[in-house]
Amino acid sequence: MSGSATTRSIFSASPRVTRLRSGDALDDCAPRCPEAETASAPRASNASGSGSAGRSNKMVPKMKPPSSKYVSSARASVGQKAAAAASSAAVATAAATTKAKQKKDAASDSIKEREFDSVKAIIDSVARKEIKKSLSADPWMPPIIVSKFDEIWAQAYPLVMAEVKDGYMASVGSESKVITEQIKEELDLSTWPPPPDIWRPLAWFRSKILYSVNPADKTIWYIMQSHHAVFLLLAVCPFGVNCVYWLAFLLFMDKHDEYQIVSFIVSTRTLWLVVYGLGPLLVAFFSFSVCALQAACDTGAPGTSDASLFSALAMDVNVLCSWYLFACYRRTRVARLARHAEAVSEHKAGRLRVLPKFREATVVRMLLAYDVILFVLVKLVEVLLLTFLVPRGNAPYASSAVARIGGIATFEAAWESRIVVRLAQVALSLAYIPWALLSIPGIDFLVLKLHKTGYDHEGRVHLRLSTKNMARKWAKETEEKKTLRQKAGAAIGRIGNSLSRTKATAAHAEGRSEQVRTDDDRSTMV
Repeated sequence: MSGSATTRSIFSASPRVTRLRSGDALDDCAPRCPEAETASAPRASNASGSGSAGRSNKMVPKMKPPSSKYVSSARASVGQKAAAAASSAAVATAAATTKAKQKKDAASDSIKEREFDSVKAIIDSVARKEIKKSLSADPWMPPIIVSKFDEIWAQAYPLVMAEVKDGYMASVGSESKVITEQIKEELDLSTWPPPPDIWRPLAWFRSKILYSVNPADKTIWYIMQSHHAVFLLLAVCPFGVNCVYWLAFLLFMDKHDEYQIVSFIVSTRTLWLVVYGLGPLLVAFFSFSVCALQAACDTGAPGTSDASLFSALAMDVNVLCSWYLFACYRRTRVARLARHAEAVSEHKAGRLRVLPKFREATVVRMLLAYDVILFVLVKLVEVLLLTFLVPRGNAPYASSAVARIGGIATFEAAWESRIVVRLAQVALSLAYIPWALLSIPGIDFLVLKLHKTGYDHEGRVHLRLSTKNMARKWAKETEEKKTLRQKAGAAIGRIGNSLSRTKATAAHAEGRSEQVRTDDDRSTMV
């Protein structure tokens, strides 16, 4: 008995312990696992069939089904995790694809670079032989000149070949695809906005000023044949009008583009060289000849008019304001070099060359120093001439010479003083010849490494299109305008037809009503 009782107690206790542990585990999992109810149901039925069912049912807690709110939140969390995993997998796949494409492009660029280097070696040997042969063809040429030519060639040839290599890689390398896409985007008319509406006068005036001088999709010949020629005439008009125009241009221009900054400085100084330098030289020759013969230099000499004083004042203000653009140029150039250095550090093909840090800056600093020193010297000489060389009879006018730097004076000043102011303006304009050299096509890119930009009809900066792409864009614009005119004509025709049908219907209805009235009158008379 004792043995059987012991055995019974052991076998009766074992299921209870198992059920207790399972129940505890299920009870702990119940708030988190919806499967707890289905897992506990068969175990409860097994417990009822055992000999210790009563005791087990008391000790095992009863499971509560999870709420529908919890089930929906659990499903939502599972869906979010799946979506996050899918998005991360897509990002990883895209990154791997981009990395593989970059690796392939770098390998292709490296192959093209080696091909160019092999061809360049042949060109180097042939060019060196031909240069030496041409220099030794003249037996009387001094050896020092031959050595100087050879030295210049040795310094210039690597730079020329580096530019040729950059152009070749840009045309056949992986970047050519990017350039092709950029050209397609620029030729897309949807990326070029229309001009502002006339009821926005400030935006309309700004866009007209910028586009008339520096358009990105048209040449100067188109501007001269369009209504923008009015603004172009203001830009070149003498008597100080162009100075006021360029001050407005300085106010509205984009001061974050290097080419626009340099283009403004070069354009204004080249214009002053022609309008206030070379032009007055030609005019002064005939004017002084006439006034010397007629003894009327007080009224006929150049510079004696009120417009001369105004133009000198406006030009000086323009020069002082344009110095602000040098600070803007330095800021934008530093940002460009930082971006280029970052691109060179990340590139793997090794074909990009680090831009020199001081070549362009040295040129600009030298021109700025030249501009400032020249302006100060000319104005100092002007003040000295106004102070000491003007006749003493005009002492009240000469005593305020310091306050009249740049022509700030009353318009009733003596004609001698006005001629001095005009002479200083002509001298300052003629000294802008170094700036005019940068206006030669191609020189600005060789010296400053700047790509040409321009403005669209809305006044935004765009890369300037080539002449061929300008013609393509113009053809698309013409075709689109023709299509719009055809659609407008068709719409007007449909409106006219509708009006004609409406009039015919109204006339027919009026005739019917008149006929009805006539019939009624006849019936009444009968």
